[in-house]
Amino acid sequence: MSKIQAQKQHQGYIPKPIQRMCSNCKFFKSDFISNDYGYNAEVSMRCTYSHIEFAVKKQAKCDYHDFKTTENEQPNN
Repeated sequence: MSKIQAQKQHQGYIPKPIQRMCSNCKFFKSDFISNDYGYNAEVSMRCTYSHIEFAVKKQAKCDYHDFKTTENEQPNN
């Protein structure tokens, strides 16, 4: 491993970080409907963190963000 690669690893360098936003939060829910042209449109985007759901934008964020887990990734218990 080169000195540069070792330093990047030591510093925790991430070239393409994943930002916290509603679209990658586990509390984000939306529905897809098929339009007249055969494309799927995403509608009814909402946050389900509390018992009161409210409309959100995909690139918004809040303090209660929790990343979605992928199918291959096991949640930490």
